[in-house]
Amino acid sequence: MSPTTVVKWIKRWEETNNLNDKARTGAPRKTTLEQDGRIVAAAEADPHTNAVAIVNDLQLDVGAMTQFMLLDRHKQMRGFAPPPLACSALAHVDGA
Repeated sequence: MSPTTVVKWIKRWEETNNLNDKARTGAPRKTTLEQDGRIVAAAEADPHTNAVAIVNDLQLDVGAMTQFMLLDRHKQMRGFAPPPLACSALAHVDGA
């Protein structure tokens, strides 16, 4: 552990009597853990589906890209493709 870290911890303890992690900033979750489970279960049930189909089937109020990123994080990408909008945007960037 670096001396700088030790000094920061001592200072934080003296000021707050607490060494717990501070709250982090960032965007709030777009899906609940229950919704995440439903998305992953739908992907496992049909390995040939895609994020757009899951959006439509589960009728969740989140975008296909949110689900696509969730599935990517859970390594459930077998047979998945990005939503058509993302595909057309990538084709435009690549000049295809």
